[in-house]
Amino acid sequence: MEYILDSIASYLETKKDALTERLIDDACRKLDTDLTTDYLTKHREMLPVLISKVAKSLTRSQEETEEMNITYELDTSFFRDGTFLRDTIDLISTFRLSLMNELKDDGLFDRMTVSEITELYEEVIFVFDDVIRNTTRRFNINNQERLDTMEAEVVELSAPVVPIKRGTAILPMVGEFNEKRAKHIMENVIPKIIDSEIETLVIDLSGILEFDTYVAQNFFSIRDVLQLVGVEMVVTGIRPSVAQTSVQLGINFKNLNAHGTLAEYLSRTS
Repeated sequence: MEYILDSIASYLETKKDALTERLIDDACRKLDTDLTTDYLTKHREMLPVLISKVAKSLTRSQEETEEMNITYELDTSFFRDGTFLRDTIDLISTFRLSLMNELKDDGLFDRMTVSEITELYEEVIFVFDDVIRNTTRRFNINNQERLDTMEAEVVELSAPVVPIKRGTAILPMVGEFNEKRAKHIMENVIPKIIDSEIETLVIDLSGILEFDTYVAQNFFSIRDVLQLVGVEMVVTGIRPSVAQTSVQLGINFKNLNAHGTLAEYLSRTS
């Protein structure tokens, strides 16, 4: 069987360019899809490399194949272009079946026993399954990195410091006040306030959906840090529902410079 696998590997390496064209044509027909010129160009670059790696893996153990960490996506171009993972997996699966049919049509099975053909199928299936696993993992890593970037951007936008006059700025809070947001304020917003020589920071809570002990703890920590650096904190927009919840939780706002609404505060200080 080792000799047969060596022969198949040599065939794949020698014929990889011709196989690439036939596999792409077969995939477009079976999946009933018209790939753009750019996508076809990418597949023509990527598929020969995959076929070459499949050829090498046939002459190695399954453990060695796994260590090769074969993926179909040689770069992140497909992910950036918005290609769905499902589409890529469908394509790889079609390539696998088409490749076996090409081996059969080219007569490579003629001198093989049923047992040897079955073993070859198992080897090829294992290799392509490993490719699918690795490609999926890479897609997931790229997706998580993209989500982390988007989340960081959202956090940045959700805590903007808006100067309204010399020495005074507003920090409107909207949505959920979570750990990442509190950390962003501590590590990024407060240093900006200090650099901007802000003396009074008005934190408007009218957009906060929920105020619990966790939020209160972080909120008062922000107040303490501001006090240490000489910045007065003013609170506006404490909605009745938030105030009621705070009383029930034993959260004390008495020591805060608080106003019902931002407009009310601005009218008093104008």
